[in-house]
Amino acid sequence: MLTQIEQAGGPPALEIVDLNPLPAADPAGLATFYLIIAATILGFVTMFQLRANVKTLTLGRWLGCLAVLAVVGGATLAAVAGLVLGALSTPFPVLWALVSAQIGVAAMFNSAMLVMIHRWAIIPTWLVFILLGNTSSGGAVSATLLPQPFSVLNHALPSGAAVSAIHSATYFPDYQRPGPYLVLAVWLVASTVVLVVASRRLKRSPAQA
Repeated sequence: MLTQIEQAGGPPALEIVDLNPLPAADPAGLATFYLIIAATILGFVTMFQLRANVKTLTLGRWLGCLAVLAVVGGATLAAVAGLVLGALSTPFPVLWALVSAQIGVAAMFNSAMLVMIHRWAIIPTWLVFILLGNTSSGGAVSATLLPQPFSVLNHALPSGAAVSAIHSATYFPDYQRPGPYLVLAVWLVASTVVLVVASRRLKRSPAQA
C-alpha cells in the first residue's frame, strides 16, 4: 500500500476542520477557568464587604443583598468575558446565570461557615473553592485527564460544575448535560438552607457573626 501511495505521488492531503475553534481572544482556552476564579473571589469579596460595612443587616436583608450583588456581578463578569473581550461565545443569558450562580454559591457557603465557626470559616471555604475547587475544575486541564481524586471532585464541587456547564453551553449547546446545573443548584440551595438554619438557631446573622 505504501508503494502504491508513493507511486501515486505521495500521501493524499488530509483536511482537518475544527468545528468549534477557540476564539482568537482565548487561544489557550483558559477564559472559563479564570472567569470562575473571578466569580469565586467576587463571591467572597461581596460577603466580606457586606459584613464590614453593614453590620446591622438582618438575615433576610443579607440574603436579598447577596442575591442582588450576585446577579449584578454575574452580569458584569459575563459581559466582560463575552461581549467586551470576546473570549467566550456562550449565549449571554446562560453565561450570566452560571456566573451568578457561582458567585451566589461562594457567598452563601462562606456566610454559612461564618455564622457557624466565625473566624475559622476561611478554612473550609478555602478548601472547597480554592485548594480543591480550582484544582479539580477542569478549566486548565480537561477533567478526564485529571488524576484522582480530582477527576471525581470535578463532578461534585461547584467550580467544576460551573466550568463544565460553560464549556458545554459554549462548544456543544445541543448536547448539554443536566448534571453540572444540578450540582450548582444543590450547592446553592444547601448552602442557603444551612445558613438560614444556623442563623436562627444561633440567633445571629452573618453581619453579626
